[in-house]
Amino acid sequence: MTTLDASLSIALTGLRASAAGLRAVANNVANADTAGYTRKVQVTLATTPDDAGMGVQLGSLQRNVDATLQREVFARTASVTALETRETLLQGIETVHGTPESGTSLAGLLATLTDSFNALAADPSSATTQQEVVRTAEALATKLNDLGNAVTDARNQAQEQISNSVKATNSALAEIDRLTVQIRNAIASGQQVPDLEDQRDAALQKFTTETGARYLIRQDGSILLTGPRGITWPTTKAKGASEGPLTVTSAEISATSTYGSKGGTVPGVILTDPGNPLAPRDITGVLNGGRLGELIELRDSTLPTMQAELDEFAKTLARRFDQQGLRLFSDAQGNVPTESIGVVQANYVGFASTIRVFPAVEQDVSLVRDGTHSIPGGLPVAPATVATSNPQGSVFTPNPANGPEGFDSLARRIITYALGGDLKAGVAHDPQVATRGLGAAGNLSSEIPPHATLADFASSLVSEQTGKRAKATEAKSAETTSRDLLLNRLSDEAGVNVDQEMSLMVQLQNAYQASARVLQTNRELWDTLYQATQG
Repeated sequence: MTTLDASLSIALTGLRASAAGLRAVANNVANADTAGYTRKVQVTLATTPDDAGMGVQLGSLQRNVDATLQREVFARTASVTALETRETLLQGIETVHGTPESGTSLAGLLATLTDSFNALAADPSSATTQQEVVRTAEALATKLNDLGNAVTDARNQAQEQISNSVKATNSALAEIDRLTVQIRNAIASGQQVPDLEDQRDAALQKFTTETGARYLIRQDGSILLTGPRGITWPTTKAKGASEGPLTVTSAEISATSTYGSKGGTVPGVILTDPGNPLAPRDITGVLNGGRLGELIELRDSTLPTMQAELDEFAKTLARRFDQQGLRLFSDAQGNVPTESIGVVQANYVGFASTIRVFPAVEQDVSLVRDGTHSIPGGLPVAPATVATSNPQGSVFTPNPANGPEGFDSLARRIITYALGGDLKAGVAHDPQVATRGLGAAGNLSSEIPPHATLADFASSLVSEQTGKRAKATEAKSAETTSRDLLLNRLSDEAGVNVDQEMSLMVQLQNAYQASARVLQTNRELWDTLYQATQG
C-alpha cells in the first residue's frame, strides 16, 4: 500500500472512531436523567500490523460499572427496605401503646388503677370510689384488648405483604430470565449488550430488595442467584405452573396462629425448582434478608413475641388480683387462665385481646370493696366457672352482705400484695412471670425480665415494645447513610456527568475534524499527483 493509500485508510478509521465516540456521548447526555442508565464508553484499539500503525479499530461499547460496588449497593438497599418495613409495621403498635410516661399507656393506666385502690382504702364506703375502681380497671382491660388486636392486625398486614413480596419476586425473576436470554444470544452473535445489562440490573435490584439474595454474572452473560443455606434461585417457573418459582397461600391470622414447617396454621413460602417440580421446598425458615425476610421475621417471631408478652402481663394481672380474693379481671366466661405443663401459655394465648372486668364486678361494684371469694378455696361469684387455684395469698374472708361499709381489708391487701412485690408476707409471687417457652408453640422468649411488681412489669413492657420501633428507625437511619455513601460512589463512577461528556464531545469533534483534514489533504495530494502525470 502506498503512503497516500495508508494515510487515507488511517484517516477513515479515525473518522469512524470519532463518530462512534460522539454517538456514545450523545446517548449518555440524552439519558443523563434516565433511571438505571449507566455511562457507556466506546472502546477503541490501535491497529498495528507488522508493528506499523494503521489507524484504529472499534471495540465493544462498555459500561463503566464497578460490579462489586453495585452488589454492595443492592445489598444495603435490601437492608434499608427491610428496616423500613419493620419500622412501619411496629409504628401502629407503638401508637396504641403511647409513650411510657403517658397516662394512657399500660404503665399509666395501672398507676391510675393503683390510685383508685388507695382512694378506696381511704373511703371504702363511697359508691363513687368503688365505681372509679371499676372504671379504671375497664380502661386497663380495654388498653390490653387494643394492644392485642393491634399485634394481630400487624401480623395480618405482614401476611398480606408477604403475598405481595412473593409476586414482586416472581415478576423480577421472570424479567431477569427474559433479559438473560437476550444478553446471552447477543453476546454469542457479537452484538452489543450494555443497554440490556442496564435493564437486567434494574430487575436484579428489585429481586435483591425483596429477598436479600446475592448474584454472580458469568462471562457468557448467564447469572447465578444464591441465598442462605444453599438456596439457588431458579428464574423460570415449573412447566404448567400458573405462578413463578415462589408461592404462598393467603391466610387469616389469629393470636393462636403459628408457622411450622411440619405443622402450624400459618402458610410457608414454597420454592419450586422447574428442574424438580415434584419436590417443592418450604424455605420460610431460611429467608432472612430483604423485605420478604423481614416480613417473615415480623409475622412469625417479633409480633408473636409481643403478643406473648401482652398475654403474660394480662394473665399475671388477673391472677394476682384473684390470688388475693378479688376476681377483678377474667376472660369472657369469667375465668382466670392458669399456666400449662409443657407450653406454659397454652391456656391463655391471646388473653390480652379478650381480658375484661369480671362480669359480676361490673354488675355489683361493691365487690371491689368486699371481695369475690374466700382464701383458701372459695368459688367466685357467678358467672365464674372455675375457683381460684393454688398458690393463693394469705387467709381472706370476704365482707358479708350485711358487713361494715368501712371494710378496707381487701383494698389494703390489693395494694400491699396484688400490686406489690409479694404473694403474702415473706413469700414471693408464685408463679413468676414467664419469659421462656412462650407463645402457642412454646418457642418464643422475651427480653423483659421477670419483675416482682406489676408496675415494673408494665413499665418494662411499654419500653421494650415501643423501643423496637425506635431501634428500627435508628438502624434504618444508619443503614441509609451507609447505602447513600456507596450509592454516591457508584453514581460518580457509573452515572453520567454532563460537563465531562461535553468536554469529551469537544475532544471527539476536534479528532473528527483532524481526521477530516487529513482526508482533505490526501485528496489535494492525489489531485496534484494526477495533474502532474497529465503534463
